[in-house]
Amino acid sequence: MELNHEILSQLISEKGNSIEPCISIYVPTSRAGTSQEDRIRLKNALSKVVEKLVDKGWTKKDSLKYLAEAYALHDDEQFWLYQSDCLAIFLKGEKCHYFRLPGVERKMVHIDNQFFIRPLAGKIQEDKRFFILALSQNEVRFFEGHPNHIIPVNIKDITPQNLEMAIGGDGTTSSHVKQHNNGSNVFYHGQGAGKDDKNEELTKYFRLIDSGLMEMLHDEKAPLVIHAVDYLVPIYRSVSQYSNIVNNHVSGNPENDDPVLIHEKAWSAIQPYFESKYEAEKNLFHSYRSRNWASTFSQEIIPASIEGRVDVLYIQKNTKRIWGKYEPKSHTVKFHSKRKQKSEALLELAVRGVLNSGGVVHCVEESDMPEKNVPICAVYRYARS
Repeated sequence: MELNHEILSQLISEKGNSIEPCISIYVPTSRAGTSQEDRIRLKNALSKVVEKLVDKGWTKKDSLKYLAEAYALHDDEQFWLYQSDCLAIFLKGEKCHYFRLPGVERKMVHIDNQFFIRPLAGKIQEDKRFFILALSQNEVRFFEGHPNHIIPVNIKDITPQNLEMAIGGDGTTSSHVKQHNNGSNVFYHGQGAGKDDKNEELTKYFRLIDSGLMEMLHDEKAPLVIHAVDYLVPIYRSVSQYSNIVNNHVSGNPENDDPVLIHEKAWSAIQPYFESKYEAEKNLFHSYRSRNWASTFSQEIIPASIEGRVDVLYIQKNTKRIWGKYEPKSHTVKFHSKRKQKSEALLELAVRGVLNSGGVVHCVEESDMPEKNVPICAVYRYARS
């Protein structure tokens, strides 16, 4: 199942109760195919959930029935063939959502009236969208990439599918017609002799590919990473009109790589780009703070987040839950030293508020926080008065 804003919004809006509680399960998994160990971890987590439900007054039979969808995943051998770093499962009533999450190392079970979605928050940010061009002389493929998945994009109608199609089997530039996505404009490419050396043929081939892609990407700014053998990359760069091809590329022939492997290699290549972008944003934090556009004080940040006044929220990854009560009339929060009957998980309320208002949430290591020794930082949408 793919994690996106729509699904995250559904999880955020779910409200549980004693009859249909919201159950959140996170278990570490391995990419190396050690499915038996991963299944044992899930089975242990489910056993812990059963214990917690029994402690709340449920019968063991009812507990097992409520967790039937999760146990079905445990028993599905095909399901375990392809995993990431963490498996997250969310159960409520007859609904079951599960996600394979890269870069998350968390082991926990949580039963409450809302799902524990904090680890998901940084996994779907739109500023980490990118493109992958998998390029060879025999085929060309294109993908829209995200940190935890990629989506194949059909480009057969707008680009030649291989060098022979672009140049022609006899070494002459072929005359081929391509109908672009809008279904109305027809473009004619290539006409003439064209008995050139290999580099000139590749240049023509790549120009045709780039011309077709630019019909689709003309208003895009997301970074693009090329996956190809090394000598092809500078040739494509020299003819491309796309403005944001990243310096790093995936080296090697992509023809035999499935989308999962392409994603893994491309993310390794593109990740430094996003990290440097994040560092630049983080370095602006102190400038924002000096102008009252940022804060490190939880008592200010949490109400502002809930009310949609925070643009960027930073949370230290392993911060424990902060219990308290939000007071909407006074726009303040009251902290509780330990959980009470009417306590609210304040950081989770803050995350929900920021995401619901279109803001960005970064759950990061302590070393990546804009300010050290604080659990939470925020950049506001406008300066505080």
